Amino acid sequence: MKSNFGCLVVLRRDFDCASLRQAYTTAMQTQWGWLLQLTVCLETHMRHAAAYHGWWDQARETDAYLGAQANRLNSYYTRPHVSLDEGEKLMREMEVSHGAGKSRNQT
Repeated sequence: MKSNFGCLVVLRRDFDCASLRQAYTTAMQTQWGWLLQLTVCLETHMRHAAAYHGWWDQARETDAYLGAQANRLNSYYTRPHVSLDEGEKLMREMEVSHGAGKSRNQT
């Protein structure tokens, strides 16, 4: 009852609600602006995090590919004695492999 009486007194005195309403509206807009800025920051962070993880995924794939190529070169092309014909064949295969590696790097 007492709070109702207080409200009636305020209303009877022609209390200016516009300034109070304006203060609450301004505070709410400030908080809303802060929330929108936070959302933009979160979206930017998510884009950068996705790019970062994509780069590391590609780096791991490239590392695995290069490791496999190094193992292939070390096991297949390392021979103590190679004939001229066999050497030319191996050179052609290495050129094809090199071209495949270059095209892989461009994608």
